Amino acid sequence: MQCNGNCAKFAVKKPAPKFGGLYESGHKRCSCCEIYIIYDGGRCPCCGTALRAKPRNGKARAKLIEFVKGKKV
Repeated sequence: MQCNGNCAKFAVKKPAPKFGGLYESGHKRCSCCEIYIIYDGGRCPCCGTALRAKPRNGKARAKLIEFVKGKKV
């Protein structure tokens, strides 16, 4: 699978740190295109690669879990 450039219309810019992280605000990351996008599907609209909806970093993952727990309470 290869990026063909159609993902540019879904691409987002990083929000300010006070707003929260990218995953907390509903963004997903395409590993192939190397961008964060706003898209409802589970696969990249450009290349078809599975989108990541959770961070891989341990600290960021813990922060996301706390954020989600705080919303449910």
